[in-house]
Amino acid sequence: MKKWEGWLSLPTSSFSISLVQTILEGNIELFAKMLEDAVMKQMSIFDVGGSKSGKKAEDFYHGFVLGLLTEATKRGVNIRSNDLAGFGRYDKLLEEKSEIPNARAAIFEYKVVREKENIERRVDDALKQIEDCQYRMACSEHIQKLIECGIAFQGKKVMVKGRILTKKQGQWVIQNDDF
Repeated sequence: MKKWEGWLSLPTSSFSISLVQTILEGNIELFAKMLEDAVMKQMSIFDVGGSKSGKKAEDFYHGFVLGLLTEATKRGVNIRSNDLAGFGRYDKLLEEKSEIPNARAAIFEYKVVREKENIERRVDDALKQIEDCQYRMACSEHIQKLIECGIAFQGKKVMVKGRILTKKQGQWVIQNDDF
């Protein structure tokens, strides 16, 4: 085994799995805290360039979150990134595989807060975009529980809001709504 291959099994792996399990369980508050802690500990403000960073920051956040989630693919979770659904393109979709009973999924939409914008408004915009663009259409038929998460980033600040839906007679029904 090459030295760098061992790095892939460092403690971040268990954090990744825990992070994914937390969101798929619908614990949006704990997921937000875990993501915020990861951003604070692992990122530099220089990675994203502050509020004037433009596309660079959004690309960085995409890669950062994908890196946090990737280990979960070894535990029965499929991850799709920047894929088309409904009337747009969501940022991330996590889905438990069809062999898992009562399979769950999570859809993420990210927003970067620019100069003179409000983080709470941007997180609301992200969650609204998930609904308006009908991103839940991307979920596979076997999914029974869906967590929709709007995530706003402002430098090293993170805000997450979400809602939990369950499938009843083939239709999505909102169980809770932070929005």
